[in-house]
Amino acid sequence: MASGLLFFVQSAPGFQTPIYVYQKKGLGFSEQFIALIALVQAVGGALGGMFYGCFCRRWSLRTLLYPAIGLRAASSLLYLGYEGKKSALALEGACYFLYYLAQLPLSDLAARATPKGPEALGYSIIISAWNWGLFPSDIVGSALFDRAAPATGWALAFKHLVWINAVTTAIVLIAVPFLPRKLVDVREGESSEPAPQPA
Repeated sequence: MASGLLFFVQSAPGFQTPIYVYQKKGLGFSEQFIALIALVQAVGGALGGMFYGCFCRRWSLRTLLYPAIGLRAASSLLYLGYEGKKSALALEGACYFLYYLAQLPLSDLAARATPKGPEALGYSIIISAWNWGLFPSDIVGSALFDRAAPATGWALAFKHLVWINAVTTAIVLIAVPFLPRKLVDVREGESSEPAPQPA
């Protein structure tokens, strides 16, 4: 169940390659400015990870998964305002803050779903489902962008792709109620095993 949810979250048509093409051809950004954007992304992502560490013990993982998947969809929608250098820097920082804030509950789910004993093998298999979701994501997103851009222009094709990504990501919320209770109905640091009864 966890592997399936991770696969479908990651497999939403992505815009990793289309955004680079849009930056270069649609907005005329230089390679130096794109490198600056990457720095802003890294800072935003690091802040998102630190922020998650502050409250992950307060709520159960199920409670965190709903806003996590919602944040992934919402962070995609921020790209609708991606129209110049100032908006690019502001939006990339905000998007990566939200993106990593949303990724960490999913990583936590993968860790909790790993069977006891062969942890390294189990975790690698679960993460491979994550990676298999990423594999078609950029390919499908690039194909949709490549097909739409000649007819509608760079900006409109990119914004259509943003909407597709956000909607397909949000649909995954349907799967959260079906995750096993012992994986997601406890807070970080709590045991999902019943407490031993006194003799």
